[in-house]
Amino acid sequence: MPEPRANRTEKPTGRRLDKARREGNVPRSQEVSQVLVMVAFLVFCHLFGSGWLNRLEGLLTGVLGGLSMGDLTPANWLAFMRDLGSTTALLMLPPVGMMAVASLSGHLLQGAPPFTLKPLQPKLSRVNPMKGIKKVFSARSLVNLAKALLKMALFTSVAVMAVRDAMKEGLIGAPGAEGATLVLFTLIGKVIFRIVVIWVALAILDLLYTRYQHVRDLMMTKQEVKDERKQTEGDPRVKARIRSKQMEMARSRMMADLPDATVVITNPTHYAVALRYVPGETDVPKLLAKGRDLLAQRIREIAAEHRIPIVEDPPLARALYRSVPLGGYVPESLYRAVAEILAMVLRRKRGRQPRTGREEARP
Repeated sequence: MPEPRANRTEKPTGRRLDKARREGNVPRSQEVSQVLVMVAFLVFCHLFGSGWLNRLEGLLTGVLGGLSMGDLTPANWLAFMRDLGSTTALLMLPPVGMMAVASLSGHLLQGAPPFTLKPLQPKLSRVNPMKGIKKVFSARSLVNLAKALLKMALFTSVAVMAVRDAMKEGLIGAPGAEGATLVLFTLIGKVIFRIVVIWVALAILDLLYTRYQHVRDLMMTKQEVKDERKQTEGDPRVKARIRSKQMEMARSRMMADLPDATVVITNPTHYAVALRYVPGETDVPKLLAKGRDLLAQRIREIAAEHRIPIVEDPPLARALYRSVPLGGYVPESLYRAVAEILAMVLRRKRGRQPRTGREEARP
């Protein structure tokens, strides 16, 4: 049983929107396609209207002439119908083709449609009379009815105002048939132009509303979001165990590499960072191990076992711990501080400098 709309408080995730699109559920405003078809028809009339009307007049003349023939044998009738069909098709192809392209463009401008046959699959719910009645009286049907009534009211108002303006102009005077024809064509032009402008505005509003309604229909409950996150990212408990295992393996590798360290820099008790630097091996010191609290203590113990120099420098130890990832290299901002310690350690190893107070005693 579907959840009540009141419980659907979460915006649809990208996965849900993508799934709806694959199933053919995409927001489409019919008003956009309809207004583009209207504009295409007006453009055709403006560019090719007079020539097209002349061809239509010729077609009608030919039809009437053919019907007036006295000898209409079956063969003549068949030839006449064939010619009439081909001529009519050629005559209607330009305007119909132009409007078809406009309608297709209206759909493509709202996003390329997915290739799916799911909307065509038969469903028993579509032939259920009760569900059909519910759709007729649903909120969406009422909204569509309101949009249709609003459009009709606006178009009627535009036509009435245009007629009123034309009547005022006619009272000023445009005598004769020519004047009446001019007023009539001016009236038609004004009505069509105003209707198209209003229709374009309505199409934009309808497109925005359609997209809003699409997102609203796909709203999710908090539980659905959690379930989808589990499916996408995995169970958090399983992820936590995997992350713990990965950290354990990384810690084991880190401890295995620790004996190769050149120096261990400590806080002295809370942080410990092991660096390796061998002249000629690398240009920049590399961080082999780092840890806090108990892990820091273990690093110091292993360093003592392998007679690795341990140097106390709390600010540097904290900075290295926070800014350098495991296996990373010392950043340029810490070069100088690290270089001083390494120089001291390397001189100590060469026996050029006695033990300093900065270096911890080792057992």
